[in-house]
Amino acid sequence: VPNADTSVKAVYIFEELSFGKDRAINLGGRIEDVRVKALVGNGNTNEDKGEKKFKPFSASLGYRHGLNNLWAATSNLSYTERAPTHYELFAYGHHHATGMEERGNLNQKIEKGTTLDLALNYKTEESKARLGAFVTEFSNFIELKDSGLLLNGDSIYNFEGIKARLYGLEADGRFPLLKSVFAKAGQIDLSWKADYVRGENRTTGGSLPRIAPLRLDASLIYTEGRYSSQLDVRHAASQNRYDDSLGATSGYTMIGMGASYKTAMQGFKSAYWFVRVDNLTNEVARNASSVMRDVAMAGSRSLRAGLRASF
Repeated sequence: VPNADTSVKAVYIFEELSFGKDRAINLGGRIEDVRVKALVGNGNTNEDKGEKKFKPFSASLGYRHGLNNLWAATSNLSYTERAPTHYELFAYGHHHATGMEERGNLNQKIEKGTTLDLALNYKTEESKARLGAFVTEFSNFIELKDSGLLLNGDSIYNFEGIKARLYGLEADGRFPLLKSVFAKAGQIDLSWKADYVRGENRTTGGSLPRIAPLRLDASLIYTEGRYSSQLDVRHAASQNRYDDSLGATSGYTMIGMGASYKTAMQGFKSAYWFVRVDNLTNEVARNASSVMRDVAMAGSRSLRAGLRASF
């Protein structure tokens, strides 16, 4: 990419109106003035190509309703515009980190999408959970698309606007499993999360590239006073929906474990000694959303120990 200057000015508002116990409406709006100017530098053929100006507008409307003392429902409808970045406009050449030839589009339009998000929330003093669903319809989605062409052995990717749809489910939670374990203050909690998303190219009818597959995470966490330890498992399903030359990715399951001890250190709000083992079974795992999946895979088995502090 050439050297570039990006200037963003914005005015926004967010208001919430409560009209009963655990019931509220919120609304927001944002107007931006974005200017992206390509400058001379880096030997790029798009250098010094002038200034591109955009005026994105976004708005949202949400509603929260408490169903009882434990459950609450939320909904949000939003329309969002995003100005193209300098690389989506001006890129033209070899990306040394990814090994791809990237091509921007000087006539790139604002990205535009409408999202509906629905969720159920559960909360007590010790437990919490959330289940959500969303769908986003893009009238213009800026995609980095494999052209199918090669230059000096590297694939050429173009930034181009398409019609697209993203939709999916996400959930997470934490609750106690056992109390008074090993000691009166000992407790085992289960923490979990899951997410699933589909991406559709509405222009061609195919799939969007580099979309994460179904992912499931679970952790058993033991706490007793200053001490805590955990065992966690992450499973990612295979991803067979793709639209580039990188192909499908296989599913994998990774196991990790660790322990920490809270200590007092002068000048710090909190401090923990920790030890952690990641990828215990030395699983070969490829990230479906990465263009470097075959070069930079998820790390092999590793051991870390140290001190983590905040101030």
